[in-house]
Amino acid sequence: MAKHSYVGKRVTVMGLGRFGGGVGVTRWLAEAGALVTVSDKASSESLAQSVAAVSDLGVTLHLGDHHQADFRDADLLVVSPAIPKDHPMLAVARDAGVPVTSEMNLFLRYCPARIIGVTGTAGKSTTTAMIHAALGAAAGDARVWIGGNIGISLLEDLDAIAANDWVVLELSSFQLEDLADLKRSPEIAVITSLFPNHLDRHGTMAAYTDAKLNIARFQNPGDHLLIADGDQCLADAVAALRGSLADVWLYRAAADGLSLTCGGRRVDLPVPDLQVPGAHNRANAAAALGVARLCNVDLDQALGRLAAFQGLPHRLRLDGVLGDIRLY
Repeated sequence: MAKHSYVGKRVTVMGLGRFGGGVGVTRWLAEAGALVTVSDKASSESLAQSVAAVSDLGVTLHLGDHHQADFRDADLLVVSPAIPKDHPMLAVARDAGVPVTSEMNLFLRYCPARIIGVTGTAGKSTTTAMIHAALGAAAGDARVWIGGNIGISLLEDLDAIAANDWVVLELSSFQLEDLADLKRSPEIAVITSLFPNHLDRHGTMAAYTDAKLNIARFQNPGDHLLIADGDQCLADAVAALRGSLADVWLYRAAADGLSLTCGGRRVDLPVPDLQVPGAHNRANAAAALGVARLCNVDLDQALGRLAAFQGLPHRLRLDGVLGDIRLY
Protein backbone atom coordinates (compact mmCIF):
# COMPACT_ATOMS: atom_id res chain seq x y z
CA MET A 1 0.00 0.00 0.00
CA ALA A 2 1.29 3.46 -0.92
CA LYS A 3 0.74 4.64 2.65
CA HIS A 4 3.76 2.61 3.74
CA SER A 5 6.03 5.12 1.99
CA TYR A 6 5.22 7.62 4.76
CA VAL A 7 6.48 5.50 7.68
CA GLY A 8 8.93 7.59 9.69
CA LYS A 9 8.61 10.59 7.36
CA ARG A 10 8.46 14.05 8.94
CA VAL A 11 5.33 15.64 7.51
CA THR A 12 4.02 19.10 8.31
CA VAL A 13 0.32 19.74 7.74
CA MET A 14 -0.21 23.47 7.25
CA GLY A 15 -3.77 24.37 8.18
CA LEU A 16 -5.82 22.08 10.41
CA GLY A 17 -8.93 24.12 9.71
CA ARG A 18 -12.54 23.39 10.54
CA PHE A 19 -13.88 21.79 7.36
CA GLY A 20 -12.53 18.24 7.24
CA GLY A 21 -9.53 18.30 4.91
CA GLY A 22 -6.87 19.14 7.49
CA VAL A 23 -8.23 16.62 9.96
CA GLY A 24 -8.58 13.95 7.27
CA VAL A 25 -5.04 14.24 5.97
CA THR A 26 -3.59 14.46 9.49
CA ARG A 27 -5.34 11.25 10.52
CA TRP A 28 -4.40 9.45 7.29
CA LEU A 29 -0.72 10.38 7.54
CA ALA A 30 -0.48 9.53 11.24
CA GLU A 31 -2.11 6.14 10.64
CA ALA A 32 0.40 5.61 7.81
CA GLY A 33 3.25 5.96 10.29
CA ALA A 34 4.32 9.52 9.48
CA LEU A 35 5.66 11.84 12.16
CA VAL A 36 3.08 14.59 11.76
CA THR A 37 3.31 18.19 12.90
CA VAL A 38 0.24 20.36 12.47
CA SER A 39 0.88 24.08 12.04
CA ASP A 40 -1.97 26.58 12.15
CA LYS A 41 -2.04 30.27 13.09
CA ALA A 42 -5.48 29.86 14.63
CA SER A 43 -5.68 29.18 18.35
CA SER A 44 -6.43 25.82 19.89
CA GLU A 45 -9.66 27.29 21.28
CA SER A 46 -10.95 28.30 17.85
CA LEU A 47 -9.96 24.89 16.45
CA ALA A 48 -11.29 22.92 19.41
CA GLN A 49 -13.44 20.49 17.40
CA SER A 50 -10.65 19.74 14.91
CA VAL A 51 -8.07 19.40 17.70
CA ALA A 52 -10.33 16.87 19.43
CA ALA A 53 -10.57 14.88 16.19
CA VAL A 54 -6.77 14.35 16.08
CA SER A 55 -6.05 14.22 19.81
CA ASP A 56 -5.69 10.42 19.82
CA LEU A 57 -2.95 10.33 17.17
CA GLY A 58 0.12 11.56 19.02
CA VAL A 59 0.74 14.32 16.48
CA THR A 60 2.59 17.52 17.36
CA LEU A 61 0.36 20.59 17.39
CA HIS A 62 1.90 24.02 16.85
CA LEU A 63 -1.11 26.32 17.00
CA GLY A 64 -1.31 30.09 17.25
CA ASP A 65 1.77 30.65 15.08
CA HIS A 66 4.04 29.03 12.49
CA HIS A 67 7.62 27.90 13.22
CA GLN A 68 10.15 27.97 10.38
CA ALA A 69 11.75 24.71 11.48
CA ASP A 70 8.46 22.86 10.81
CA PHE A 71 8.71 23.92 7.18
CA ARG A 72 12.46 23.81 6.68
CA ASP A 73 13.13 20.41 8.26
CA ALA A 74 10.15 18.42 6.96
CA ASP A 75 10.25 15.62 4.39
CA LEU A 76 6.86 16.72 3.04
CA LEU A 77 4.57 19.72 3.44
CA VAL A 78 0.81 19.26 3.01
CA VAL A 79 -0.87 22.64 2.57
CA SER A 80 -4.51 23.59 3.02
CA PRO A 81 -6.00 25.04 -0.19
CA ALA A 82 -6.95 28.14 1.82
CA ILE A 83 -3.27 29.07 2.27
CA PRO A 84 -2.15 31.75 -0.26
CA LYS A 85 0.54 30.58 -2.67
CA ASP A 86 2.77 33.52 -1.67
CA HIS A 87 2.75 32.65 2.04
CA PRO A 88 6.29 33.16 3.42
CA MET A 89 6.35 29.71 5.04
CA LEU A 90 5.86 28.11 1.63
CA ALA A 91 8.95 29.97 0.46
CA VAL A 92 10.85 28.57 3.46
CA ALA A 93 9.87 25.02 2.48
CA ARG A 94 10.69 25.47 -1.19
CA ASP A 95 14.06 27.08 -0.44
CA ALA A 96 14.85 24.01 1.68
CA GLY A 97 13.79 21.66 -1.14
CA VAL A 98 10.77 20.31 0.75
CA PRO A 99 8.11 18.91 -1.63
CA VAL A 100 4.69 20.51 -1.30
CA THR A 101 1.32 18.83 -1.87
CA SER A 102 -2.31 19.02 -0.72
CA GLU A 103 -4.93 16.74 0.81
CA MET A 104 -6.81 16.55 -2.51
CA ASN A 105 -3.69 15.80 -4.54
CA LEU A 106 -2.78 12.98 -2.15
CA PHE A 107 -6.27 11.53 -2.53
CA LEU A 108 -6.22 11.76 -6.32
CA ARG A 109 -2.72 10.31 -6.46
CA TYR A 110 -3.75 7.11 -4.69
CA CYS A 111 -7.46 6.80 -5.50
CA PRO A 112 -8.10 3.77 -7.75
CA ALA A 113 -11.71 4.66 -8.56
CA ARG A 114 -13.32 6.58 -11.40
CA ILE A 115 -13.60 10.28 -10.56
CA ILE A 116 -16.44 12.70 -11.25
CA GLY A 117 -15.35 16.26 -10.49
CA VAL A 118 -17.66 19.24 -10.13
CA THR A 119 -16.66 22.90 -10.03
CA GLY A 120 -18.20 26.26 -10.83
CA THR A 121 -18.50 29.72 -9.40
CA ALA A 122 -21.97 28.80 -8.09
CA GLY A 123 -23.96 25.59 -7.90
CA LYS A 124 -21.12 23.14 -7.38
CA SER A 125 -22.13 21.88 -3.92
CA THR A 126 -25.74 21.14 -4.84
CA THR A 127 -24.75 19.64 -8.19
CA THR A 128 -22.19 17.42 -6.47
CA ALA A 129 -24.82 16.22 -4.00
CA MET A 130 -27.39 15.67 -6.77
CA ILE A 131 -24.92 13.59 -8.80
CA HIS A 132 -24.13 11.52 -5.73
CA ALA A 133 -27.86 10.98 -5.17
CA ALA A 134 -28.54 10.08 -8.81
CA LEU A 135 -25.63 7.63 -8.96
CA GLY A 136 -26.80 5.93 -5.81
CA ALA A 137 -28.80 3.84 -8.30
CA ALA A 138 -25.60 2.46 -9.85
CA ALA A 139 -25.92 -1.20 -10.79
CA GLY A 140 -23.68 -4.05 -9.68
CA ASP A 141 -21.26 -3.92 -6.79
CA ALA A 142 -19.93 -0.41 -7.54
CA ARG A 143 -20.17 2.02 -4.64
CA VAL A 144 -20.60 5.79 -4.92
CA TRP A 145 -18.60 8.11 -2.67
CA ILE A 146 -18.84 11.88 -2.12
CA GLY A 147 -16.14 14.22 -0.87
CA GLY A 148 -13.91 17.19 -1.51
CA ASN A 149 -14.80 20.81 -0.95
CA ILE A 150 -18.25 19.77 0.21
CA GLY A 151 -16.55 19.15 3.58
CA ILE A 152 -15.69 15.44 3.44
CA SER A 153 -12.17 14.03 3.24
CA LEU A 154 -12.06 10.54 1.71
CA LEU A 155 -8.41 9.81 2.43
CA GLU A 156 -9.22 7.48 5.32
CA ASP A 157 -11.62 5.58 3.04
CA LEU A 158 -8.99 4.82 0.39
CA ASP A 159 -8.56 1.20 1.46
CA ALA A 160 -12.30 0.63 0.97
CA ILE A 161 -12.59 2.39 -2.41
CA ALA A 162 -12.46 -0.03 -5.35
CA ALA A 163 -11.41 0.54 -8.94
CA ASN A 164 -14.96 0.17 -10.26
CA ASP A 165 -16.43 2.63 -7.73
CA TRP A 166 -17.41 6.20 -8.54
CA VAL A 167 -16.10 9.10 -6.45
CA VAL A 168 -17.96 12.41 -6.77
CA LEU A 169 -15.79 15.36 -5.73
CA GLU A 170 -16.65 19.02 -5.33
CA LEU A 171 -13.51 20.91 -6.36
CA SER A 172 -12.84 24.57 -5.55
CA SER A 173 -10.62 26.84 -7.61
CA PHE A 174 -8.09 26.64 -4.77
CA GLN A 175 -7.98 22.84 -4.96
CA LEU A 176 -7.90 22.91 -8.75
CA GLU A 177 -4.84 25.17 -8.75
CA ASP A 178 -2.87 22.23 -7.36
CA LEU A 179 -3.98 19.79 -10.07
CA ALA A 180 -1.39 21.33 -12.37
CA ASP A 181 1.28 19.58 -10.26
CA LEU A 182 -0.53 16.22 -10.44
CA LYS A 183 -1.65 16.53 -14.08
CA ARG A 184 -4.80 14.51 -13.47
CA SER A 185 -8.33 15.57 -14.28
CA PRO A 186 -11.53 13.64 -13.47
CA GLU A 187 -12.84 11.16 -16.01
CA ILE A 188 -16.11 13.09 -15.93
CA ALA A 189 -15.87 16.83 -15.26
CA VAL A 190 -18.75 19.25 -14.71
CA ILE A 191 -18.50 23.06 -14.72
CA THR A 192 -21.69 24.74 -13.55
CA SER A 193 -20.87 28.42 -14.10
CA LEU A 194 -18.07 30.92 -14.51
CA PHE A 195 -18.03 34.53 -13.39
CA PRO A 196 -15.61 36.67 -11.35
CA ASN A 197 -14.92 35.34 -7.85
CA HIS A 198 -12.00 34.93 -5.43
CA LEU A 199 -10.04 37.59 -7.31
CA ASP A 200 -8.44 38.58 -4.01
CA ARG A 201 -6.69 35.18 -4.16
CA HIS A 202 -6.23 34.63 -7.91
CA GLY A 203 -5.54 38.25 -8.83
CA THR A 204 -7.21 38.26 -12.24
CA MET A 205 -10.21 36.66 -13.92
CA ALA A 206 -7.78 34.97 -16.32
CA ALA A 207 -5.93 33.29 -13.43
CA TYR A 208 -9.20 32.26 -11.78
CA THR A 209 -10.47 30.81 -15.06
CA ASP A 210 -7.19 29.00 -15.63
CA ALA A 211 -7.49 27.32 -12.23
CA LYS A 212 -11.08 26.26 -12.89
CA LEU A 213 -10.16 24.76 -16.27
CA ASN A 214 -7.70 22.35 -14.63
CA ILE A 215 -10.76 20.17 -14.01
CA ALA A 216 -10.66 19.32 -17.73
CA ARG A 217 -7.15 20.31 -18.83
CA PHE A 218 -5.61 16.88 -18.23
CA GLN A 219 -8.49 14.68 -19.37
CA ASN A 220 -7.75 11.70 -21.60
CA PRO A 221 -9.49 10.65 -24.82
CA GLY A 222 -12.83 9.12 -23.90
CA ASP A 223 -13.30 11.29 -20.83
CA HIS A 224 -16.29 13.63 -20.65
CA LEU A 225 -16.76 17.34 -19.94
CA LEU A 226 -20.19 18.78 -19.19
CA ILE A 227 -20.85 22.52 -18.95
CA ALA A 228 -23.96 24.63 -18.42
CA ASP A 229 -25.50 25.78 -21.68
CA GLY A 230 -26.08 29.52 -21.96
CA ASP A 231 -23.04 30.70 -19.96
CA GLN A 232 -21.11 32.54 -22.64
CA CYS A 233 -18.08 33.27 -20.47
CA LEU A 234 -17.81 29.58 -19.64
CA ALA A 235 -18.36 28.49 -23.25
CA ASP A 236 -15.65 30.85 -24.50
CA ALA A 237 -13.16 29.67 -21.88
CA VAL A 238 -13.79 25.98 -22.60
CA ALA A 239 -13.65 26.54 -26.36
CA ALA A 240 -10.27 28.23 -25.94
CA LEU A 241 -9.03 25.26 -23.89
CA ARG A 242 -10.40 22.50 -26.16
CA GLY A 243 -10.17 24.27 -29.52
CA SER A 244 -13.95 24.01 -29.91
CA LEU A 245 -17.06 22.78 -28.11
CA ALA A 246 -17.52 19.87 -30.53
CA ASP A 247 -16.75 17.20 -27.92
CA VAL A 248 -18.26 19.01 -24.92
CA TRP A 249 -21.65 18.07 -23.47
CA LEU A 250 -23.91 21.10 -22.90
CA TYR A 251 -26.60 20.49 -20.31
CA ARG A 252 -29.71 22.65 -20.27
CA ALA A 253 -32.94 23.15 -18.35
CA ALA A 254 -35.49 24.97 -20.49
CA ALA A 255 -39.26 25.32 -20.78
CA ASP A 256 -39.33 22.33 -23.14
CA GLY A 257 -37.49 20.09 -20.69
CA LEU A 258 -33.96 18.99 -19.78
CA SER A 259 -31.42 18.05 -22.39
CA LEU A 260 -27.82 17.27 -23.27
CA THR A 261 -26.26 18.31 -26.57
CA CYS A 262 -22.86 17.45 -28.00
CA GLY A 263 -21.65 18.12 -31.51
CA GLY A 264 -25.15 18.87 -32.75
CA ARG A 265 -26.64 15.73 -31.18
CA ARG A 266 -29.43 16.30 -28.64
CA VAL A 267 -30.39 13.86 -25.90
CA ASP A 268 -33.63 14.58 -24.05
CA LEU A 269 -33.55 13.88 -20.31
CA PRO A 270 -36.48 13.02 -18.05
CA VAL A 271 -37.76 15.82 -15.83
CA PRO A 272 -37.53 15.09 -12.08
CA ASP A 273 -40.06 16.23 -9.51
CA LEU A 274 -37.66 18.22 -7.33
CA GLN A 275 -38.11 19.27 -3.71
CA VAL A 276 -35.60 22.10 -4.18
CA PRO A 277 -37.08 25.06 -6.08
CA GLY A 278 -35.73 27.30 -8.82
CA ALA A 279 -34.59 27.20 -12.43
CA HIS A 280 -31.00 26.90 -11.24
CA ASN A 281 -31.82 23.65 -9.46
CA ARG A 282 -33.48 22.30 -12.60
CA ALA A 283 -30.15 23.01 -14.34
CA ASN A 284 -28.28 21.27 -11.53
CA ALA A 285 -30.59 18.28 -11.97
CA ALA A 286 -29.90 18.28 -15.71
CA ALA A 287 -26.18 18.02 -14.95
CA ALA A 288 -26.81 15.17 -12.50
CA LEU A 289 -28.97 13.25 -14.96
CA GLY A 290 -26.47 13.88 -17.74
CA VAL A 291 -23.70 12.39 -15.62
CA ALA A 292 -25.95 9.47 -14.67
CA ARG A 293 -26.59 8.75 -18.34
CA LEU A 294 -22.86 8.82 -19.13
CA CYS A 295 -22.32 6.40 -16.23
CA ASN A 296 -25.00 4.05 -17.65
CA VAL A 297 -27.19 4.45 -14.57
CA ASP A 298 -30.87 3.61 -14.97
CA LEU A 299 -32.50 7.03 -15.34
CA ASP A 300 -35.81 5.94 -13.82
CA GLN A 301 -33.98 5.02 -10.62
CA ALA A 302 -31.95 8.24 -10.80
CA LEU A 303 -35.20 10.21 -11.12
CA GLY A 304 -36.56 8.63 -7.97
CA ARG A 305 -33.44 9.49 -6.02
CA LEU A 306 -33.47 13.10 -7.24
CA ALA A 307 -37.13 13.38 -6.26
CA ALA A 308 -36.12 12.34 -2.73
CA PHE A 309 -33.20 14.81 -2.62
CA GLN A 310 -34.01 17.42 0.05
CA GLY A 311 -31.20 19.84 -0.68
CA LEU A 312 -28.19 20.96 1.32
CA PRO A 313 -28.35 23.09 4.48
CA HIS A 314 -28.64 26.83 3.76
CA ARG A 315 -29.35 26.19 0.06
CA LEU A 316 -33.16 26.33 -0.21
CA ARG A 317 -33.68 23.10 1.71
CA LEU A 318 -37.35 22.54 2.50
CA ASP A 319 -37.67 22.92 6.28
CA GLY A 320 -41.41 22.38 6.67
CA VAL A 321 -44.92 23.26 5.54
CA LEU A 322 -47.28 25.59 7.39
CA GLY A 323 -50.70 25.42 5.80
CA ASP A 324 -50.16 26.41 2.17
CA ILE A 325 -46.77 27.94 2.94
CA ARG A 326 -43.51 26.11 2.34
CA LEU A 327 -40.64 27.11 4.59
CA TYR A 328 -37.10 27.03 3.16
